[in-house]
Amino acid sequence: MARSAARFLQHVRRAGIRRRHLRRLSITLLVALAMAALVSIASARGTFETLQLQASDAFFRTKPVELASRSVLVAIDERSVRALKEYGRIFGWPRTLHAQVIRNLAFDRSGKPLARVIVLDLLFAERAPDDPELVSAIATARNVIQPVAGDENAGRIVTPGAWISYSDILKPLPDLAAASLALGHANQFPDPDGTVRRIPLAIQAQGEVYPALPLVAVCKYLRRPQCLEGPAVNGLLPFAGRQLPVDSIYRLFVNWLGPPAESGRPSAVPQLSYVDVLNGTFDPELVRGKMVFVGTTATGFADDYWVPTARIRKMPGVEIHVQAAETIVGRPQGELSANLFAPASQGTTLATIFGAALLMALAVYAFSPLVVVLLGALLLVAYLVAAQYCFTQGVLLNLITPPLSLLLSSAALLVNRIVFEEREQRALRGLFATYVPPDVVLELARDPDQVRRVGGERREITVVFTDLKGFTSIAERMPPETLASFINQYLTAMTRVVFEHRGTVDKYIGDAVMAFWNAPRDEPDHAAQACAAALKMQAALKELSTALEAQGYPPLQMRVGITTGVAAVGNMGSELRVAYTALGDTVNLAARLEPLNNDYGTSICISEYTLRAAGADRFLTRFLDLVAVKGKQEPVAVYELLAQRPLDGSLDEATRQMLEHYAQGIERYHARDFAAAHAAFREALRARPDDGPSRVYLERTGQLLEDPPPADWNLVYVQKHK
Repeated sequence: MARSAARFLQHVRRAGIRRRHLRRLSITLLVALAMAALVSIASARGTFETLQLQASDAFFRTKPVELASRSVLVAIDERSVRALKEYGRIFGWPRTLHAQVIRNLAFDRSGKPLARVIVLDLLFAERAPDDPELVSAIATARNVIQPVAGDENAGRIVTPGAWISYSDILKPLPDLAAASLALGHANQFPDPDGTVRRIPLAIQAQGEVYPALPLVAVCKYLRRPQCLEGPAVNGLLPFAGRQLPVDSIYRLFVNWLGPPAESGRPSAVPQLSYVDVLNGTFDPELVRGKMVFVGTTATGFADDYWVPTARIRKMPGVEIHVQAAETIVGRPQGELSANLFAPASQGTTLATIFGAALLMALAVYAFSPLVVVLLGALLLVAYLVAAQYCFTQGVLLNLITPPLSLLLSSAALLVNRIVFEEREQRALRGLFATYVPPDVVLELARDPDQVRRVGGERREITVVFTDLKGFTSIAERMPPETLASFINQYLTAMTRVVFEHRGTVDKYIGDAVMAFWNAPRDEPDHAAQACAAALKMQAALKELSTALEAQGYPPLQMRVGITTGVAAVGNMGSELRVAYTALGDTVNLAARLEPLNNDYGTSICISEYTLRAAGADRFLTRFLDLVAVKGKQEPVAVYELLAQRPLDGSLDEATRQMLEHYAQGIERYHARDFAAAHAAFREALRARPDDGPSRVYLERTGQLLEDPPPADWNLVYVQKHK
């Protein structure tokens, strides 16, 4: 009955742990989904549309300026206005001037065709005495496109799924229109912030549909029979064998070549001055085979607009037509290539909104607030990098709603965690901070249930065992108060060193310390950190020993054993009591290496595995022996750890000479030249009479000279004690 009750209670406890995890995860996910839904609703209502468009402008401002490859702009610029001021205002200039410009653009002096199409962004809606000459020039050229304009003053109707509709439209004079190759509308449609980013590919007025001037220009440039080849399907309008992405009112995003022409800056659109074309003082090859747009760029004509690439001045309407035409016709020379832009689909935007929120929910659930903040910043940067890449591929990711979802979700989730969860974690940290290292405390705080969970993971660690040599006899002479005070000081000093080098103190066994590195958190440099910590622990012991010697006690010495390898690490124990510890052969080897110092008169013994992992170039070591430790048959190469490099002059001359002779002795020893080895170890002891390893090998080589080993001797020293 009692066993059944115990099993039932254990089941209830485990079920409670699972329920608490599920409850915490559920609340976290619900908060994230609520924030994502809030952002999605606001986005669907168009709350962030203008802000999103303004954010996307940054991509166009930072991209390199590209040169229009198929278009030229003949600009009625300030210079032309000054040169032709005798004719008064531009709109009163004689039509004969425009006729001459058309003739000069249509044919060269030998009568060969020049411009493939001539696009006039000048509306001739009123009669003039010299109209016949202009009609004649247009009819002779046979490639002139003239504009129409929906009358903004008469009213405009915008209906999703339909062309933008105007109540009235302004057209060229009938005889001029009849002589033209085609007509195209010249209307701009700025966004609510006054910036032109998209052009309507067509408008409707009085029952007729008029394609945009840039679309007509490209259509005739490519010699297509129709500009509007069919209805838009799924936001794609067919044109010239490809699909133009349009919005709900058939507007196309312009892939801006660069900013409007400004003083001191190169222009993205090649320009000729109107007066130079009029006088025939221009290079005909600049317009041969091109789309040539003619329009006003001089200030004061109310036909300029802010565009995403504008910095100081607005862009003239005629230049907007040029850049739109270049977008439609495509950038690369040779074959037609669509360099078109379209916003990411609504589905993509919703997916990123909810994806960002859910990622932050999982991060808040799994990591500390600091890590969550860093991860959020990393995700934000990654999204912006992805948006930049997508921009180069013609997709405009939403730069507002997904980052906003990420930020709002992070803030809400962190507040929830701090308010409702940090209280439990603070209590847990307060309880365990005096028993386990800070790293372990953080692990426990992130997952309180692991206090009850028993088990471990296999991972490579570096294990350190320390012990005070002969401390038992010293402790017997100490009053209990002095002993307790010293032990507290000693363990505090050793623990502080371990923590400084990012290690974990496993346990204290009297005056012995067991510590390991690379758990619970990863420490890539764990072997080197453990070696550095061992050297610093010896230095800390000297300071404590000096104070103890002043009280009449003998100097203290500490033995250290270090090895690196795979072990089982985690909370081990029973359902009632667990401890974060490490188990396995690696731990056993470190425990055997610590007392091995007694055999060689050394302070720190490390295995070949630790030396290899730490890096032989980072520490001063010397080979001690091939040792089969107690309970093991497979030998391991053991080294003495002497110092950390660079040595900075800490190696005195006597020690340097001793190490040279010792190395020579080890070399001759392994070559089985025991006589030469014996002599080398004698020289080593002459340099440093207190060197333990040299004394051990001097005695050993002496014995081997008297009693040579068999030919199959493997040079392995077998440890006789633990």
